[in-house]
Amino acid sequence: MRDLIEEALYKAVYCVRADKVCGNFCRMGNRIFFAGKLEYELERFKNKYVIAIGKAACPMAKHMCSIMGFDDGLIATDKKCDINCKNIAVFKSSHPLSNEESVKAGEYLINLAKNSKSDDLFVFLISGGASSLIEKPKVKLDEYKNIVNYMLHNYFPIEEMNVIRKALSQIKGGKLLRCINGEVVSFVISDVMGNDLSVIGSGLTYYDKFTQKNFSEICKKLKDFDVCEFDYDSLSKDEFLLKRVTNHVIASNSVACSCLEEYFMSKGFNVLNLGLYMKGKVKWASEMLFDTIKKAVDGNFGIKHPFVLVFGGETTVEVKTEGRGGRCQHLALLIAQRLKSLYGDFAFVSFATDGKDGNSNYAGAIIDRCVLDKSTNLDINYFIKTFNSSKFFEKTGGSISSFDTMTNVADIGFFVYE
Repeated sequence: MRDLIEEALYKAVYCVRADKVCGNFCRMGNRIFFAGKLEYELERFKNKYVIAIGKAACPMAKHMCSIMGFDDGLIATDKKCDINCKNIAVFKSSHPLSNEESVKAGEYLINLAKNSKSDDLFVFLISGGASSLIEKPKVKLDEYKNIVNYMLHNYFPIEEMNVIRKALSQIKGGKLLRCINGEVVSFVISDVMGNDLSVIGSGLTYYDKFTQKNFSEICKKLKDFDVCEFDYDSLSKDEFLLKRVTNHVIASNSVACSCLEEYFMSKGFNVLNLGLYMKGKVKWASEMLFDTIKKAVDGNFGIKHPFVLVFGGETTVEVKTEGRGGRCQHLALLIAQRLKSLYGDFAFVSFATDGKDGNSNYAGAIIDRCVLDKSTNLDINYFIKTFNSSKFFEKTGGSISSFDTMTNVADIGFFVYE
């Protein structure tokens, strides 16, 4: 079963890996840059800039630099990036809280944008984590980090977090596009459910679907911070339509789930793809998932054994103590409580596609009979209350080691029942 799980995760990650999806979507031919079905004659552009931001920024930039030369640009990532790409500045930024390098990257980008000409081309490569990895806040960095850190620890959905980020930013919510005089093409690996471009990366190259009213409502949850004094000055749809900007989503959570579905079907399993099932507060998500698992095992869905339930998404966790773990391991820990009552041979897997779950050294967790047997003398409630899911899975052998997946399309999971 463990070999099956390992291969399944490899297949899912490979489907959405940055170098693969960029290679499939972007290519060169006879001085023409092909972006999907669109063509860009490079001779009509005086300067070309590459802007790679996110956890998958380095492999995305490597592919783009291998097919096209650039006059300037930047890479902002929290991953190690050894790249031989002429004229490209690399910033070792931070996630989920911005650091000084994030701000330097933001300042560098603003300078490129303001000095651009109408016959320049900007190639954006955006992946998960972009909201924090590049920034130019309207407030001091420490104040900005305190606000974001509060939201991270208090159940704020990513949409609401990014509304606040956009309000406090000089570049997010499409504001950067007001500075760019040239043409923009953006390639996006989506870590946001529904692939809303106004949420991914806090809307660097897109108009904002959120409004002053949305901002004011969310502000009420931030009573301890002076946030509402700012105007919500993001780019409107009318402004956006006057810009020469094209956005392409080249990988997403649903693609990874579909690859899991195809893999398990090839292994002879009956598969039910639940889609975006890991959503909302983690406790609620765990209850909904187990209820679905139980119904499938009892035959209520008409799916025959052996079967697999595939799901994706992203939960929110209200962290009350400084434990070690992440939302994937915490979800698995909550599910572990309930799986003890289940008969048969099974495995539950919860996995962060960027290869790092929360503040731990793991990418997720596995629950099977072996893990449950080793947990007999452990108080699961203690590990839940102290947010020490990593410690629990270290003790029981259910940890999935962290590694650089070269992508980030939020979280995926599956339940195998034989």
